[in-house]
Amino acid sequence: MAGVSESATRVTGRRVIQYILDYILAGIIPGIAYWLLDRGSLHGFGWLIATVISLAVYYWYWVMRPKGHGGQTFGMQLFRLRILSKDGGPASTAQLFIRGILLIVDTLFFGLVGLIIVIVGVTLAIEGIKHKFMKQLQTGQMSRRTRMVVERLGMIGTTARGVVFAIVGALIIDAAVTFSPKKSGGLDKALLTLRHQAFGEFLLLIFAVGLLIFGVYGLCEARWRRV
Repeated sequence: MAGVSESATRVTGRRVIQYILDYILAGIIPGIAYWLLDRGSLHGFGWLIATVISLAVYYWYWVMRPKGHGGQTFGMQLFRLRILSKDGGPASTAQLFIRGILLIVDTLFFGLVGLIIVIVGVTLAIEGIKHKFMKQLQTGQMSRRTRMVVERLGMIGTTARGVVFAIVGALIIDAAVTFSPKKSGGLDKALLTLRHQAFGEFLLLIFAVGLLIFGVYGLCEARWRRV
């Protein structure tokens, strides 16, 4: 059977959202189990029972459910994604089990790092949209026209930088989920990912111009930054 083409794996946006959704769904029953059993007089023994229940649920959700439903969890089914072996065939029970173990390990480090970068990116974008960066500048030394120009440059540039940061974080999360380090990357990888999306060339042009504008704003910030 033919292997999976690289173009078929370019689903970073959907995969990250699917990953978050699946973790929420998989954690509902374990969360309830710990809340009901790991307290009061049941503490200790209750924790053990809740842990056994959690492991059983995780095994079913990440191994048995995909095995019996074409390599799909509930989240994957919603976003039309599936787990395949490298040759393009269905993943075996052993492969799904190993994937589940590695998923936990990768999530604890790379997934967390990616999530932090996404949060930083979103924060930067919000800062740009709300013009919060203006608080860092000595606006009293600017003319009215200069202030307006710097404000526009900062809004566009800071927002574009934040979005690119968020994409880089999403790529790291995607790399953790798929166990493919080559999918993670910096600015160049983020822009390349944009290029492969719908209207990719147009999006790439917009964000390239946005980052160029941020560079111009950086010169303005160096000139009028509060010290």
